[in-house]
Amino acid sequence: MFSTRSRAYYINSAGSMVGSCKPTTCTNFLEEDVMNLQQALAFLAGLKPVPLSDQIEMPIKDRYEFEDLIDAGCRKWRNTAPLPLPPMLMFDTITELSKTGGEHGKGFGVAELNLKPDHWFFACHFLGNPLMPGCLGLDGTWQAAGFLLQWLGGRGTEGMATGLSKLKLRGKIRPTNKLVKYRVDVKRPSFKPEKSYIVVDATVMCDGAPVYMLEDLMVFVMPGEKQA
Repeated sequence: MFSTRSRAYYINSAGSMVGSCKPTTCTNFLEEDVMNLQQALAFLAGLKPVPLSDQIEMPIKDRYEFEDLIDAGCRKWRNTAPLPLPPMLMFDTITELSKTGGEHGKGFGVAELNLKPDHWFFACHFLGNPLMPGCLGLDGTWQAAGFLLQWLGGRGTEGMATGLSKLKLRGKIRPTNKLVKYRVDVKRPSFKPEKSYIVVDATVMCDGAPVYMLEDLMVFVMPGEKQA
């Protein structure tokens, strides 16, 4: 059994390989790169959730490091919906969480992604003009909102993003940038045993400048199928 830190390292290493093959041309990939990608995908596909007997309650604190987020992705926390694992985990630290304050006075959360020029999405989107896809920035806000919902007390092993009312894209995220920050401000929460949800307004910042603005983004958590 991996320790928390070593498990985080291996999962992140495998996730970093996905999408990072360096083609010699658009049609010929290096054999070594293809093998690395296959091994990384096989490693991630072979992961098993933490057994129920080893799960613990979600630790409630005001900051979560990358190792904590890997625990959430591996279902180490009892009766919570998991975060995605790398490479689809869109932040590496949650830096602020509050039950009060924010744009609507009902709480907020902030998550951060430290950008690297070799992030997997830059390799394929687009050739010669690398940009972080806007859909990944959107997914990062849903991930942050779902985490905040459970930090506030929502419980359930299945999470679902259900929509938003408005999205504006006003900037680009490039390999030369350093920091992406997701801020979600609680607008309307609801906590019930059969289903909890949160409605937030969100902003994605890149090196301090707003690039995506979202309104009425909604996420649910609810009981799912029983885990073995």
